[in-house]
Amino acid sequence: MIPATRYQRQHAVVLGLGKTGQSLWRSLHHGGADVSLWDDDAASRQRAAELGGVVLAAPQLPAGTGILAVSPGIAPSHTLVQQARERAIPLRTDLDLLY
Repeated sequence: MIPATRYQRQHAVVLGLGKTGQSLWRSLHHGGADVSLWDDDAASRQRAAELGGVVLAAPQLPAGTGILAVSPGIAPSHTLVQQARERAIPLRTDLDLLY
């Protein structure tokens, strides 16, 4: 696992909690970011909460969000992606964070 230290002390939201999203979550967390999580699937959100993740109550970017880390397969039309674009919050993928 590669810690994403360049986002240390920033608030990051990870969208999509499949294998890549979980990797993004761990990388950001171990790199010192404050991480919140969202997945449209309630069971995925529940599993993340059981593992100690901070899951958003609704698909709404919190104030102070510094980046939105997006898993592969998330549609550009997703509400969190649109919110990030409207607020000029950078969108990042696993390749952006880890390389």
